[in-house]
Amino acid sequence: MTNDLAGRLRVNWILWAAMLASTALYLVMLGVVKGPDTPPDRFLALVVNAVGLAVAAASVAVPTLLWNTARRTLRPVIEEVPDHEAEAGLFRDAVPTKRVITQGAALLSEALTRAHAPLIVAIAMSDAVSILGFVLAFLGHPPLHWVPLYVLGVLLLLLRAPLLKRLVRNLEAHFDAELTGLD
Repeated sequence: MTNDLAGRLRVNWILWAAMLASTALYLVMLGVVKGPDTPPDRFLALVVNAVGLAVAAASVAVPTLLWNTARRTLRPVIEEVPDHEAEAGLFRDAVPTKRVITQGAALLSEALTRAHAPLIVAIAMSDAVSILGFVLAFLGHPPLHWVPLYVLGVLLLLLRAPLLKRLVRNLEAHFDAELTGLD
């Protein structure tokens, strides 16, 4: 992997780790700051949980839509090359081939650029789910009302880790070709 790719991927990891760390800070804040003494409104918990679930669903749908739109603009160089790992047919059969993206590093660099905004939207919306849980906890709601939102937000963040392997698999599946030239 080139230094440029490693540096840009590192930025994505820093953003993701900062958002994940913020969720831990919410719990610290709950231990330090005392909430109100008045009993919480149960209807508010219901509304905030519904909003949290809607935001969680949007945190999956919106970045996917953004990424699919951005990915359509990528133009890889794809070639058919002999597949030496495939089982050869009979004597006169054509040599098995496979599709490869020959300039994989260039495509990956462009894909990282295009995937940056969807990643930011995904982790911000995932964190918003945890924030809604934090708000309920801060308002004095019992854990049964806020822990599910908090945990859902953290799980969504964990699933959004900016793994290079995931991006490569996504591109290979979309273009139905193997990425080469990543060294």
